Amino acid sequence: MAELKKRRVDQYGSTFFDNSISGKITEIRISLEDMLTITELGRMKKRCTNVRFFEVLTENISKEGQKAQKLLSHQQYLYKKNLEGQLADLKGNYSANRLRITEIEKTLSSIYDMEIRDKLQDLKKCERLNDEKPTPHFLNLAKKSKPDSSIGDIKKDTGEEFLNNTEREKHIVNFYSFCTGLIQLLKVR
Repeated sequence: MAELKKRRVDQYGSTFFDNSISGKITEIRISLEDMLTITELGRMKKRCTNVRFFEVLTENISKEGQKAQKLLSHQQYLYKKNLEGQLADLKGNYSANRLRITEIEKTLSSIYDMEIRDKLQDLKKCERLNDEKPTPHFLNLAKKSKPDSSIGDIKKDTGEEFLNNTEREKHIVNFYSFCTGLIQLLKVR
């Protein structure tokens, strides 16, 4: 474990991400300690229907996911700027810091490559510019993707179509109730 931590410090030059991850893990543990148990939740009176519960649950999960993406993006931006600052400082005495400069430049190069790859994946179609030979990854990005799925694509466990939307809705609610372990809390009345 100590060797892994040392390798991370050597590779990135700081423990910035390690500290951020440790902080989040501690925050999650504290939140879990403050949560009610399943038994206590089962005794509480239900204030909404199953369908409304899952609508709100998915909305909140979506919002939290967006917040996490924004935080991660900001953390990556700060990390990149930190490396760029270190690189500028180290270049003042190039001969003494040659190895560290090379490491930072390789790390920054891979970060820039990932950013460019992400931007390319956002494009629906890519053209060949200046007759450059595209890589297989580049060509895969240009392929059209399958259209989005719809709720009508959901079928019974046996593979058969549902007779009506009400039956499909009940199946979805039961499926998610089972997945989240809330069967005892959300029994259909």
